Amino acid sequence: MTDKLVAYLPLLLTFRPLLYGFLMWSVCLYAGFRGGWEERIAISVIVVNTYTSVLAVAFFQLRYTEVELPLVAVDAAMFLLLYGIALRSKKFWPLWLAAFAGVALLSHLAPLMPGMFSQLYYDATALWSYPQLLVLAIGIANHRRTSVCRINCETRRWS
Repeated sequence: MTDKLVAYLPLLLTFRPLLYGFLMWSVCLYAGFRGGWEERIAISVIVVNTYTSVLAVAFFQLRYTEVELPLVAVDAAMFLLLYGIALRSKKFWPLWLAAFAGVALLSHLAPLMPGMFSQLYYDATALWSYPQLLVLAIGIANHRRTSVCRINCETRRWS
């Protein structure tokens, strides 16, 4: 079974940007229809960060061989915005989102390690976007569950 998985790994890595785009826009639609203000702002920050990072890589012709300051600036802005949401929100999940953004920001220190490959630097910074989307989707589901309960639980009498 693991041999089949290893055989499909290059194919999975080839379509990873498509998978991320699909997941990102799915969570974006979910936030638009079911999320609160925190969820909508958070997914907006993630979408803007994603496309700003793509533009920075293309414009500055980044190769991930050294600390890429344009990407550090983009990820630092994302971290600060998500941290601001976490400070203002009464929910718990924005703390996780800000923490994942902080780890992604710290991943930019990877090229300072001797013998670091550029692909590992790229993977270290890009990896944390998937848990961010997962946490955000769980936060949206929890927001939806609690808002439905607030509406239905107040009108029902449990006796």
